[in-house]
Amino acid sequence: MAEKVEVKSGQTLSAIAAKNKVSVAAIAAANPQISNLNLIRPGQIVTIPTVTANKTSSSTYAGGLTGGSNPFATGSTASQATKDKLLGAAGVTPAAGVTPATKVTSDTGGGTPPKTDEFPAAGTVISSTSVDNGDGTFTITTTYADGKGGTYQQVTQSGTKTPPLTTNTSSKVDQIAAISALLSSYGLGDLTGAITEAVQKGYSNDTIQLIMQDPNSKDPLAVAFQTRFSGNKARFAAGKAVLSPGEYLAAERTYSQVLQSYGVGSLATKATMSNFIAGDISAAEVADRVGLAIDRVKNADPFTKAALAEYYPSLNQTDIVSALLDPAEGLPALKRKVQIAEIGGAAKIQGLATGLTTTSGLASGYQGVTTGSLGAESLAQFGITQEEARKGYQAVAEIAPRAEFLSSISGGEDYTRLEAEQEAFLGLASAKRKRLSLTEQEQSRFAGQSGLTKASLTNTGQGQY
Repeated sequence: MAEKVEVKSGQTLSAIAAKNKVSVAAIAAANPQISNLNLIRPGQIVTIPTVTANKTSSSTYAGGLTGGSNPFATGSTASQATKDKLLGAAGVTPAAGVTPATKVTSDTGGGTPPKTDEFPAAGTVISSTSVDNGDGTFTITTTYADGKGGTYQQVTQSGTKTPPLTTNTSSKVDQIAAISALLSSYGLGDLTGAITEAVQKGYSNDTIQLIMQDPNSKDPLAVAFQTRFSGNKARFAAGKAVLSPGEYLAAERTYSQVLQSYGVGSLATKATMSNFIAGDISAAEVADRVGLAIDRVKNADPFTKAALAEYYPSLNQTDIVSALLDPAEGLPALKRKVQIAEIGGAAKIQGLATGLTTTSGLASGYQGVTTGSLGAESLAQFGITQEEARKGYQAVAEIAPRAEFLSSISGGEDYTRLEAEQEAFLGLASAKRKRLSLTEQEQSRFAGQSGLTKASLTNTGQGQY
């Protein structure tokens, strides 16, 4: 009995013939609808005929037919002798279950069929017709010789029936394509299955987009949307207005351009930009943060870096740009920390240890002399800049050791590093009076010029208290 097989992607007719142990010629005879043996399509149905075993029937290229035009196709110009030769070599036999056609009789008058060996061999294809049914299928009628002077016919169906494309179906296909293109522009993965399912449910484009943008939905489309626009989910949770996809993508592009302009484009990840969007950080603030990290920290002197590490060890200096881009910490607070580190660095340049806050204690090596420092954080609160800190600490470093020594041997109020800082940075009149008093005592005691009359200890413009 003839069998039918479906053509798979990449298959050839010769490969199908070899797999089924028949020849190309046998398949050609059973499939007159195939006009070009070298051209078959995936999904096409091919009839595999039953063959009678002979010397060449199992040979793929029995009779010499390897491909090209099908000699058994309707309209073929191949001679009957050529076809007979091919069929004989192919061993084509009648398929089971077919109805024989009316036997052809001799016209010698007696009605007695000639001898068998005077007629085409059984299974020889006498003719074949193929009718297109208009629905993707073909009706194939093949007439075979029975080897006794008669014939029989076999009717087969080929192809796969496909339903006509209705206007409704066409519209849905267009809708799926449009939504798929939209999601592709958002950078989402392949969601064709979920989109198709939504369209088949009758959802409109507007409904599908509402589903996608619902932050509480568990629909596959919504989950994919929430993952892609995760900054919006955080904004919604914080009670902030969510951005439209267009606004979100525009913000990402702006952030990316800013980071690339500073040479740190590798930080323009979706996760980083999602944090910016969730934290309402503008592109201008991102630029300020990156500039702060690169100009005032990454390129800072080693003393400032040391002070930053001492005061704020959580700011990882090996990745300072990423650290300063963290929206969890506000930009003003970050700027203040860098300013404090710059002040502390200025003190370190002069060999002075300075904490964050004001400290006091006994001066080293002197009994009864109380000294201290204002602290870098305190000075930052008074608006001291890095340049002012460098000038001030230079003056303090020059005068404080001598002043503390004189304070230890003189009566009256002490003038130590703490008072020197108060005069240099804050312009305190009380600190200045202490210095002048100590200067007078030194001059009277040693009858010479005092070491405490440095011009650097004049008012720095901070006002008097």
